Amino acid sequence: MAISFRCPHCGNSHIFSDDLIGKRLRCQSCQQFATLTTDGSDVETSTSTGRLPVMSRINRWHVLAAGSAMMACLLIAFVTFGAGRESDSPSVATNQSPAPIPDAPPEMPNQPHAPIDTAPTDESANSEVVANHDEGSDEDLPNPEEMPINPNLAPPERITNSIGMELALIPAGDFQMGSPLTESKRDEDELLHKVTLSESYYMGIYEVTQEEYRTVLKRSPSYFSFQGDGQNKLKRDKLKTEDTDRFPVEWVSRAEAMEFCSKLSHNPEERAAERMYRLPTEAEWERACRGGQESRPFSSGESLSSAEANINGKFPYGGGTVGPYLQRTVKVGSYRPNQFGLYDMDGNVSEWCHDQYDASYYRYGTEQDPQGPTHDIKVYVCRGGAWCFGATSSRSAYRNYRPHLRADKNRAFHCNYIGFRVVCAVPIAFREPIFGLGNKDVPSLDELLQKSNELEQAGDFQGAVQHVSRYLKLFPNQREVVIRQAELEQRWAESLKGTGNVERAAEHTALAGRAIDKFVATFEDLSDSERTTLRATLFWLARDSAINGDSKQMRTRLKLLFGATYAAIEPIATETIRQVLRSSPGFPDFDAQIYQAALTHLEQRAHDQIQNFEGFEFDFRLTDLDGNRVNLDDQQGKVIIVEFWGTWCPDCRDVVPHLVGLKQDYEQKDFEIIGINYERMAPDESHSSVVEFHDKSQINYICLIGDGNDEVRNQVPGLSEYPTRLFVDRNGKVRMRVTGYQSRLEIESFVKALLDEKQGNAVNATEPIEPIPQPQANPALQRKAAKKLQLAKQLKSRQKLGIYKDWLLEIVDEYPNTKAAAEATELLDDIKTRGVQKQ
Repeated sequence: MAISFRCPHCGNSHIFSDDLIGKRLRCQSCQQFATLTTDGSDVETSTSTGRLPVMSRINRWHVLAAGSAMMACLLIAFVTFGAGRESDSPSVATNQSPAPIPDAPPEMPNQPHAPIDTAPTDESANSEVVANHDEGSDEDLPNPEEMPINPNLAPPERITNSIGMELALIPAGDFQMGSPLTESKRDEDELLHKVTLSESYYMGIYEVTQEEYRTVLKRSPSYFSFQGDGQNKLKRDKLKTEDTDRFPVEWVSRAEAMEFCSKLSHNPEERAAERMYRLPTEAEWERACRGGQESRPFSSGESLSSAEANINGKFPYGGGTVGPYLQRTVKVGSYRPNQFGLYDMDGNVSEWCHDQYDASYYRYGTEQDPQGPTHDIKVYVCRGGAWCFGATSSRSAYRNYRPHLRADKNRAFHCNYIGFRVVCAVPIAFREPIFGLGNKDVPSLDELLQKSNELEQAGDFQGAVQHVSRYLKLFPNQREVVIRQAELEQRWAESLKGTGNVERAAEHTALAGRAIDKFVATFEDLSDSERTTLRATLFWLARDSAINGDSKQMRTRLKLLFGATYAAIEPIATETIRQVLRSSPGFPDFDAQIYQAALTHLEQRAHDQIQNFEGFEFDFRLTDLDGNRVNLDDQQGKVIIVEFWGTWCPDCRDVVPHLVGLKQDYEQKDFEIIGINYERMAPDESHSSVVEFHDKSQINYICLIGDGNDEVRNQVPGLSEYPTRLFVDRNGKVRMRVTGYQSRLEIESFVKALLDEKQGNAVNATEPIEPIPQPQANPALQRKAAKKLQLAKQLKSRQKLGIYKDWLLEIVDEYPNTKAAAEATELLDDIKTRGVQKQ
């Protein structure tokens, strides 16, 4: 049973198991220690109890001191005996064993803890130690505030948070996820496999209710609610006068469910209690749903009907009887719970999960703590049956999914049969201490990162990784630390490979990849700064995948690095890793594809910049290296880059190869480059310097010498920095001016934008450059959708046109990316065109 305990130091209340009465615990709010009592008082500060008994304050150092003294006595006796000193009466030191120090009996998991102030039953044991402590000072005694939290201290089976949500403890362990081949109506994506959940977690006993959602986010989106945003008054009237506050919230997108978790986690009371909320992974959900019953379709047994869950009672399972169909949600907890004490795991509303959906994920996912696919799918798992589905969809192994966005891409996916429930990690106070005494010495984030940097600089990769890993056990969702772990594992792998330890290097490369996968699964995307931080790590992982022949994973790593803009593609050209990537099967095609995608994206941005730039006229007549006159007027009709550069400028030197390549690729498309060189030396020296650079770099475009002629430079507003680059259109007008180094992609994007402008092919900034690819539904869902469409057509033939239209809408929503959904969409359009109304 759980009891409420009020801390005597700060006054905050916390929930603990009653078998912890008498134990000294750390307050989760003020971090002070107090003894758990039923009346809410601190035993040590209570005037009625006084000091703790001396024996209860003996720590391991005292036991060690007493044992050492006894061992010394034995050693002296042994030496005396060896020297030939014999006695008629046997020596106590040699023939009598000292009274042993009784060890505390191991605590059984389900046995109540003995109160800390209970005196030992054997008062004669350690009498000498007790006497010394009574007479001496207390300097050796541990400070009560520094006493470690008992590592065997079990977390309560249930907790209630600050807004009244109840959560049940789901134990860690192994279980069989998926369905056996003998299970009726199973799907192909339910491959039976072993999964290990390494840590226990708390899961909401109920689905998140409308009242809880409104309390946290201050809005009411639910369809089945008198206060909500539902628009079908007829269906709301079926609720009559019921109070819907305890109905599950629905009509929430997955993003809104995650928003709820984030907002609740930042509640001051929840932060003080060290509770961070999130959506469950698919594995966590199924483990909780089964309630320890792994061999049966439902936690309740082999069959299911609407008498046991809020489902469409017309379609029971496993011999269940046909029952009522309510056509709406009901109050949470209206049916019997499963073995873990969780309600409505088999119906009411489906529930969003953390994972993206991939029909084949069970075949390649990790066994321990799977997080779902890391490649970009944007279709997410939702588990459990719902009020509108038959019992088959409520099986523990049934995998449903919905898209992040609706088909029109302009709005999030909502429906009135999907809600969610939350999970949170076990608070730190109930975990085994791994930082100092009772985790009291946990470093701050800055201290941790600084320490890991110091250990890495000293070459102690093992110490740095261990330091970070310990921190992640307490704070598994700290994104900076997860990134740091991936970095360290990759650098450790590089170090090991440098010493020839290839096998261990491969192990740590895999660990780095696992950390990346965990990050993506948890946070879904990297920021630009995080991509920069992980650049070397992702290159290394992509290279390793290429060496192992895993082209799919290689592309996943590189896409993650490139992000939406693929801005990091250019630096790969100077990486030695690129050579390995080039030799990987499929990389050249992928490289060309990713480059083209990057160019298309940047061309759109270049087009916008060109349109917003205030252009100006520009002209010149100069002499090239060979003394020939070069006029800008002679280049009319071409797109031109006029480059102001110098051989002394590092950025100029770096950008010249890009210009050379562009000249080669676009020369036949009315494109020209003219370099106006500006040197900081006498004309003769300037000429020889440029000629030397020309010969070494094999530059093959016209190069002019700026011989102090300010007339040309004065035409460019604010020209004072090199390199400065002018993009001139076919009519001789400067359309863009850029200063400093630019990548090949950036320069090429401006060139293409100006070349396409003349041909009327300029990028339309209002159209999306990269449409989100939609995954194809698996064969099982294709069959389900086709079957339902066939039944819908029968309804039409029977003149039940209203139900027919509803079924078509359900097919579009429930089975996206199937042929049946596409056909249903066409049929709906036809109904709209012909003006068919519900009957």
